[in-house]
Amino acid sequence: LAVARQLKDRHAEICFLELIGAGFLNTWLREDPTYRQPLNQEKAAEYFEQMLAIAREWGYGSDEALALNYLGNTCGIEQIEKRIAYFEQALAISQSDQDLRGQSYALANLGATFTAIGDYSKAVLYDEQALPLLRARKDQQAEGLTLVVLGTSYEALGQHQKSLDAFESALPIARDAGDRALEAGALNGIATANRGLNQ
Repeated sequence: LAVARQLKDRHAEICFLELIGAGFLNTWLREDPTYRQPLNQEKAAEYFEQMLAIAREWGYGSDEALALNYLGNTCGIEQIEKRIAYFEQALAISQSDQDLRGQSYALANLGATFTAIGDYSKAVLYDEQALPLLRARKDQQAEGLTLVVLGTSYEALGQHQKSLDAFESALPIARDAGDRALEAGALNGIATANRGLNQ
């Protein structure tokens, strides 16, 4: 990061800020746990704010949307309005720039957020828009997670067959990725949806 700043390489600086910030969010950057930092959303936000400022200064729309998506994820449910506002800004910028990555992440983030607060109908609207974009980008990890979130929303709305379909679609993705937590979520969802169908 220091070298990138010394060389005034803004793209490299943004990349390093993203990596460091994501590390503080404890996201899976690398399999080796030594690359992970303790979870610290406040510290992560500091790096993403710097990333956002550079992106805005230089007109890097996709990086601006990415920083906003990250900033939304530094906000807890107790900061729900701020969280949603970040994701909505990211979505608007990404749509304006025709940035599929930014759009797909913002939509999926909004879907997950509305699921978390129990607004399942709104969550479904966002997740159903996110899925084709994630598939077009071949982002299977995000697709699998979005399917589990979508399945959860469908189940809460009493749409058991749609819920089952979503969880069953997520299962092979989770297994291919070796993501045990996602696999467990899909399997639990399948069991819950089947119980709903059999009632």
